[in-house]
Amino acid sequence: MIGTIIATVIMSVYLGWYVYRYGIPGSISQTVFKLPHEAIFTAVMFSVGFLTIMQMIDQCSENTKCLAFLTIAGMLFVGAAPLGKNCDERVHLGGALFFGICSQIMLALNKPVLLFVWLPMAVLLIAVKGRNYKFWIELACIFDLLIYCIW
Repeated sequence: MIGTIIATVIMSVYLGWYVYRYGIPGSISQTVFKLPHEAIFTAVMFSVGFLTIMQMIDQCSENTKCLAFLTIAGMLFVGAAPLGKNCDERVHLGGALFFGICSQIMLALNKPVLLFVWLPMAVLLIAVKGRNYKFWIELACIFDLLIYCIW
């Protein structure tokens, strides 16, 4: 649980700093382009993934533990993709979709009440008229997952 709290702090500080300095990005993945080094983004994504994996596995039922591994694999692909030389955007997009879909299926099967996090997100998307919608959707997926690990 301590690892998940540390991961939540790392992600919150990273995104808070970025939004304060540069404004709301189009997506969390786009933050990598304004950073002085791509490795910062990779370090954040890897640390969140590795700090939450054990708690995530503990929270899962026996039949859904594989979804925890697939969720983290997607997050690691997202984090590693910017470091690849001539890396195709499809690797990054595939990892992001893999992470988002696997994490939400895992939540739906283990603690479906956490999917209600999407209600305020839907209201927020309507309020901002869809601007930066990818950022808000990714934010909901990540923080929904972190809440799952803490709860």
